[in-house]
Amino acid sequence: MTPFRNARDHYHPALHLRHFTDANGVLWAHDRTNITAPFRQIAPNVGFEKGLYTILDPADGNAAAFEAWLAHKVDGPAANALESAASAPALGPPERSALSAFIAAQDLRTPRARERVLALYRAGLRRQWADWRSRPQELADAIANDSGTRYTTEQVLEMLEEHDFDVSTNAWLDFFGGMVNKIARRLFNMRWLRAYAPDEVPFITSDVGIVKCRGGADSFVEWDMGFIDGRDIWVFPVKPDVAVVIAAGDGPGMSGPSNPKWARAVNCGTTRTGGSSRVSNSHQAAQRPKPALAAGWAPVLLGYRTPGV
Repeated sequence: MTPFRNARDHYHPALHLRHFTDANGVLWAHDRTNITAPFRQIAPNVGFEKGLYTILDPADGNAAAFEAWLAHKVDGPAANALESAASAPALGPPERSALSAFIAAQDLRTPRARERVLALYRAGLRRQWADWRSRPQELADAIANDSGTRYTTEQVLEMLEEHDFDVSTNAWLDFFGGMVNKIARRLFNMRWLRAYAPDEVPFITSDVGIVKCRGGADSFVEWDMGFIDGRDIWVFPVKPDVAVVIAAGDGPGMSGPSNPKWARAVNCGTTRTGGSSRVSNSHQAAQRPKPALAAGWAPVLLGYRTPGV
């Protein structure tokens, strides 16, 4: 098996977290579980897990290939797009494409997404294992048809008892690689808007960095991957004073700054969505998230380019 990589694999890239640093280049990191007290740190020193994207098999493969793909095909092209999303009057197709890929990847790349995917795979395998135990003769027949070897039902049940299964992170990385372009294409073809934070309620970000709504821009829901269960409006804080809002064609279409209640609701969703931590450019910014109502929007005139695995 591939040896453990000690590399820092960033599930929230520093190139985005730097937008949440203060004038001294540091940000405030807040532990959502409250086990660790809030602390100040530079962007590269948060939002990572060592060896997170290690490809485990084959053992003679490039264990760092996935991290290299993320860096060169997703994160690198997004650097200028993030700056444009924060300040440019409009986003052209290349910037919008790069940002679509970055946000789609952000939805899939965190430890929380890994655990969600692996839990689904394990649940499926448990159901399959139980089904085999309930129909050993059918499994024996299938093995005989496939391999020519005939086992008794007792032998099949004995083999099922002797063997177990597990799902490696390779399954998650395969899922990630197969889904990122599908999600990004859908995001690219949706309506892109900008919401500007009021001075008293700057936006914060988290491990995931995406807040989702169902049906309306004030209907915030818990994070889950993709558009499952109608999660059709995504809010992505780009920096403390601006967030990109991605919605279906019939979603919000008014331009203008967000009101304080809605900005607080976004921060509340960020706090709830984050796997274990959230970051801001001030200690106070992450202390005020409260449920709230809707806001105004600013349009961004943004074809999708496949990053390529």
